[in-house]
Amino acid sequence: MPPGSARDNNLDLLRLGAAVAVLFSHSYPLTGSGEDPLQRWSGHTAGELGVTVFFAISGYLITLSWLSDPQPSRFAARRGLRLLPGLAVATLLTAFVLGPLVTAVGAGTYLTDPAPYLYAVRTSLLVTIAGTLPGVFVDNPFPDAVNGSLWTLPVEALAYAMVLVAALLGLLRTRRGWAVAGVMVVLAFLASTASPLDLSGLVPAGAADAGVPSALRLVAVFAGGMLLALYRDQLPLSLLGVPLAFAVWWLTRSTALEPLVTALAMPYAVLALGFLHRVRFPLYERGGDASYGIYVYAFPVQQTVAHLVTGISPEGMLALALPVTFVLGRLSWRLVERPALRRKPSRQPSATTVSAAP
Repeated sequence: MPPGSARDNNLDLLRLGAAVAVLFSHSYPLTGSGEDPLQRWSGHTAGELGVTVFFAISGYLITLSWLSDPQPSRFAARRGLRLLPGLAVATLLTAFVLGPLVTAVGAGTYLTDPAPYLYAVRTSLLVTIAGTLPGVFVDNPFPDAVNGSLWTLPVEALAYAMVLVAALLGLLRTRRGWAVAGVMVVLAFLASTASPLDLSGLVPAGAADAGVPSALRLVAVFAGGMLLALYRDQLPLSLLGVPLAFAVWWLTRSTALEPLVTALAMPYAVLALGFLHRVRFPLYERGGDASYGIYVYAFPVQQTVAHLVTGISPEGMLALALPVTFVLGRLSWRLVERPALRRKPSRQPSATTVSAAP
């Protein structure tokens, strides 16, 4: 399995597709139109599959990031610089630019309420539950939900911590990859047996798929990406394996085996598509990876569209929200994320370094 070099891969495009899939999926519940079409066909929303792609890529790249520079403080600094600055700016803009413009309680009342300030601090620090703002989106088809997508970010941070703990325990070595495999199996088993918790009042309404089983599934997929990173030299990639992986996943969907199959099949399929037969998209590639910005801005943009255009269809939502969100994602990369990443601590070059790793 090639580790990739000089960004000679399709991972940015896959992340872009994953972010757009989340936006597409949310266009249905946020307009009061029910489930997205993929859910009716497969039992999973396009958004769920998009987030799965994110976690599969992260599990692989974050593991290689550690292997290229196994130093805890530098690892933590890189992860924080990738995740937090873009989130903090998006949160501040949502709370103190968007909020006063759309609130039903009036800008003066809104800005004297402590809730927006608490929201800004909590959300910027990855406490993304109970994420509501005074009078914001109260009359939308999905009332009160400000940014339901953010529930996955603490799960992502937990997965980063899992890499660090595994590394400190000496488990991120190929000959001990069985330990990571064991973790993946346990997580998948728990995901198939865990009872969903009642998170009403804690998780925004728009995060309908949030909960313990979903979080466990995502961390299991992340662990699957870790496993492929550890055995990247022994496990060959093949495009023929992509339809096979999806076929196995399809046959096991809605069964107890599905979380385990997903944790293995999805990372393999994603990495095969990511590293084999490079697809060139210069117009997008020159501008950098906008996927994280799209992810953190899409939900409030869509809620704003639903607020302004009563009765809008999912297709109309997609047509209006996608261009705006893409521009915000691109600006987030250029003005916030890329400058923050330039402050990453330097590391010694290593044979396992992957330049596409965030």
